Amino acid sequence: MAYSLTILAYKAGNNSEKQTPDLVIEPKWWYMAQLRDLYRFKSHEFDNGYLDYYLDVNKKRFVSIHQNQFQNFEDKSKPNVLDKKALKNIEWLINHFEEFKLVRIKMYEWESGLVD
Repeated sequence: MAYSLTILAYKAGNNSEKQTPDLVIEPKWWYMAQLRDLYRFKSHEFDNGYLDYYLDVNKKRFVSIHQNQFQNFEDKSKPNVLDKKALKNIEWLINHFEEFKLVRIKMYEWESGLVD
């Protein structure tokens, strides 16, 4: 199994599992292991055996996480177009954070198709 990370932002409501997020960002340079070591992510296990982790954040925490993880972006020799778009969206989210009722960092498990 493999994990990916996504940032989900919701403008209304608080039951994100049943709503479509208004903004989805996938910062590929964020280090999931580092984040799980620093913050208390909640876990959610699905019937099919997949395990997801999530952390609901306020603006102060989100900015702090972004500043910490941005070092990883700067370390990349050539950020690709998707990385640059994700960075632009993160900066936009920070500037418009108050428009959202819920911002969640989610690490989700998925089937990579690779055999161990």
